Amino acid sequence: MENKSPAFQWYPADYLSDINVILMSNEQRGCYGTLLSHEWLSNGKGIPRDIEAIAKLCGEDSKKMAMLWKGIEKCFKPHPKDDTKLIHPRLEKERKKQNDNRKKRTKAGKQGANARWQTHGNRNATAMAKNGSSSSSSTSTSTSVVNKSKEPWEIKETSKEVIDYLNKVTGKNFKFTDANIIIISARLAEKYTLDVVKRVVDIKSAEWLGSKKMDKFLRPSTLFRKSNFDNYANESQDLKDTPKVNKKLEIIKNWGEKHGRANLPTRDSGLIDVGTKN
Repeated sequence: MENKSPAFQWYPADYLSDINVILMSNEQRGCYGTLLSHEWLSNGKGIPRDIEAIAKLCGEDSKKMAMLWKGIEKCFKPHPKDDTKLIHPRLEKERKKQNDNRKKRTKAGKQGANARWQTHGNRNATAMAKNGSSSSSSTSTSTSVVNKSKEPWEIKETSKEVIDYLNKVTGKNFKFTDANIIIISARLAEKYTLDVVKRVVDIKSAEWLGSKKMDKFLRPSTLFRKSNFDNYANESQDLKDTPKVNKKLEIIKNWGEKHGRANLPTRDSGLIDVGTKN
């Protein structure tokens, strides 16, 4: 990626002690500063080597620029990949330093973010494990597929996809809050795949959407609570590929996207009874 930095560091002591600068007239120093700016903004492509083009950059006529250039040209070198251009070695050194520092900061930022999400996920999973139902462990192996190891940032992005999917199916508008992302991430970090999670959303939406008593529980804090989710996952496996369920899900899955929360189907409408218990 090209360096888009708008500025470079200026070192007064180095500039004033440079023998080439000491020998320049004030007019030459003015042109030199202008050419340094153009070279920096070229993003490493360099400035033209042609004296007429250099004159235009400095706002001088070609004849006068040719005279001024005699005291300036020693500060520039031919571009290593384009012999029609010139570069300033010290500026290119500064450009490389900025690029290297940017890469280091980006890498450190990703590592820090991963560490924070890993800490949040572990803390949440540990807390929920203490309150979880021990009876669920005996049936969990029949419904879950072990996730391949994922980075914390990947789990976070998948959690956002789950929230989007829940909003689409139910017509609700849950946000990407830390609380929502952490509780979903904890399930994804365990043994549940994205397909299993979406299937739970499908089944519980088909069962609860529009119910005066249960509709309010179509929310991340209920659906993805550790003590609830394993039972929901097993339930979704039991109902998987049942013709009656699939027919109802075909109706319900796009309801929220098409109609929002207005005119939600109810149990009385016969659209959402999939034969499960409240």
